[in-house]
Amino acid sequence: MLLAVAGFSDSLIGDPSSVGSAADGETITVKGPTQLSVYEDGGVYLGEEYFVPKKHVETVLFMGIDQMRETMEDTTYNEQADFIMLMVIDRDAEQFTMLHLNRDTMCDVMRLSDMNEKLGRYRVQLAVAHVFGNNERARCRNVVDAVENLLYGIEIDHYISLTMDAIPILNDEIGGVTLTLSEDLTKLDPSFENGATVTLKGSKALSYVRARMSVGDGSNLGRMNRQRQYLTALFDKYRERGGGDFTKSLLKVNDYMDSDCTIEQLQRIADMVMQYEFLGIDTTEGEAVIGEQYMEYIIDEPQLQKQVINLFYTKKETP
Repeated sequence: MLLAVAGFSDSLIGDPSSVGSAADGETITVKGPTQLSVYEDGGVYLGEEYFVPKKHVETVLFMGIDQMRETMEDTTYNEQADFIMLMVIDRDAEQFTMLHLNRDTMCDVMRLSDMNEKLGRYRVQLAVAHVFGNNERARCRNVVDAVENLLYGIEIDHYISLTMDAIPILNDEIGGVTLTLSEDLTKLDPSFENGATVTLKGSKALSYVRARMSVGDGSNLGRMNRQRQYLTALFDKYRERGGGDFTKSLLKVNDYMDSDCTIEQLQRIADMVMQYEFLGIDTTEGEAVIGEQYMEYIIDEPQLQKQVINLFYTKKETP
């Protein structure tokens, strides 16, 4: 939870001469020449305001892997994490938020050997983190590591990874998801006209959240908008039915899933999010540009710092 240790940028910590001396007498080198004093309470500065970590925050990283279950153990495996969303649960406030991360976000990803040895970080799209590792657990943990590094060292408690062919199962378990389209997607289905209200079932649900190049503006940003719309509607319907149904649905897609959660942990998380206030799905700000080979999303660092502070920290008088 120590953003200070993870290395916030100069714009976050402000004037280094104003933060005093570290509790343990050490300083940590952050991005640029600035030195940041580490406080006993883990606090950091954002401008002239001082923040300390919230005490009872729990995080779950959800990943959608764009492949089918039967290909999971291919020796030529190279599937990326096309969908990445962090659930942040504030147990004290009894609230939770989802942070949707762009799969094209340029960040420092750990490269792993065939034996899962760490070979160092290199700058690449966030989704690529799932390529490295010799089994699904290692690949998912590498995505977790990349997101933790992207969010300045915030610790992620759990992860849940699903292959995309689990979507129709989850969708149809609750009788489909109804939503109103905000763009013309008739290339996917003749009924997907702009402004039409449709109930997505089976493969149509998968097409709606998965398609990118052939529909709309062809961008990942457009697909992310559809994913947030769909997930909000899906989640609202599960909340109407109760947490037990959600846990049962996860058990039905067990063969499509990898997670470090036990059944008891899944049930506890489901109970919390079904009872707590849902503050909605947020996303990061930035710019999508054409790189040397692929699309790159350059994240707005000052805005990301504010989001991390809002999710994981609370304001306090200066130490």
